[in-house]
Amino acid sequence: MYWTDWGNKPRIERSEMDGGNRMTIIADTLGWPNGLTIDKENAQLVWADARRHVIEACNLDGQHRRVLVSDVPHPYGIAVTNRFIYWTDWSERSILRVNKHTGRSMVNVCANLPNLMDMHFIQLNDTGENKCASHNGGCSHLCLRTSLGYSCACPTGIKLQDNNHICEEAPSSFLLFANRESVRRISLDTSENMDVYLPIQDTYNTVAVDFDYEEKEIYYSDIKLDVIRYVYN
Repeated sequence: MYWTDWGNKPRIERSEMDGGNRMTIIADTLGWPNGLTIDKENAQLVWADARRHVIEACNLDGQHRRVLVSDVPHPYGIAVTNRFIYWTDWSERSILRVNKHTGRSMVNVCANLPNLMDMHFIQLNDTGENKCASHNGGCSHLCLRTSLGYSCACPTGIKLQDNNHICEEAPSSFLLFANRESVRRISLDTSENMDVYLPIQDTYNTVAVDFDYEEKEIYYSDIKLDVIRYVYN
């Protein structure tokens, strides 16, 4: 995976599909690096920087950085084909393109388009090897590509068993809380501390919640419906 971040420290980062081996590959001379795409034909990254008004490229490891297009007002989303670079521009309210190999021959492809955001180039016959194609790689939930093949991962808050393929059914310890319109859970088995929405239907003003340890059931009260209900965790 490759992504941009234009917060206090603008940068371009990459990691394997499972989040491992994360590293920063570009950190200098960046303003608002918005859109980012991979030019597969030339094995390079291409991104748009709206603050510096340029479209740039580099190798997949961050080396050999160069400017492809200058003086673009406010580029945002970007896509690359075998011939052209396309991008959306907030100031121009347009989709524009240039020749990928020369950075010239700019064309306004489509104008008068408000609220332009991201864009992608889709080529339906563009397929590659899928390491997870056979039985989901043996993973019970998520199969994620890595440089060594793939790794298995679990939904938020769920631990992976020692076999590295099967996820636990549910967290063994967690916080359970109500916030009026839903009941949520924070797993204490993992370090994310992220709350997960529990798909309990017809909750309108849920104010109290409890748990039956023996039956593994969640009890909650809804003061709009004037009911006490339970569901299986």
